[in-house]
Amino acid sequence: MRRLQACVVLGSLVLGALLLACGEPRKEANAGVRPAGSGWFCWRNTHTANASRCMRTKEECDISRKGARSANGKIETSAETFTECEPTPSSGCFTSVSAKNSAESFTCSRSLDDCESLRRNLERDPDKSGNYASISSCAQWD
Repeated sequence: MRRLQACVVLGSLVLGALLLACGEPRKEANAGVRPAGSGWFCWRNTHTANASRCMRTKEECDISRKGARSANGKIETSAETFTECEPTPSSGCFTSVSAKNSAESFTCSRSLDDCESLRRNLERDPDKSGNYASISSCAQWD
C-alpha cells in the first residue's frame, strides 16, 4: 500500500512539473484582426525552409517581398531568392500583441507549417521575442 501511495505522489509531482513547464495553453489567433476579404498573395524564400509571407493584396505582398530583400533600406538579396507573389486561397496566420504599445497584429504564411516555424523562431530568438507580449497559435484563414 505504501508503494502505491509513493507512486501516486511521485506521479502527481511529475504531472505538476510538466504543467509548469508547458505553461498556459496558447491563445487562438484573434479573428478580429483578420483583414477583410478572401484569398491571399504569398512569396516564399527559396533558400530557407518554411519561410513565406502572405498579404491580402498583391500590392501589399510586393511591398513585403521588397522589404524582405532589403537591409537598411538597400536591396541586397537576389530577387531569385524570393518567389513572386502568387495567389493562394488560404494561409496559416498567428496574431501577436506588441510588448511596446499593446497593439495587436497578424502575420500570415503560405501554410500552417510555415506559420508554426515562424512563430517558434520569433519566440526563441532573443533579439525578437522581447517585442511580443504574446503570440497566438496558428490558424488557417481564407
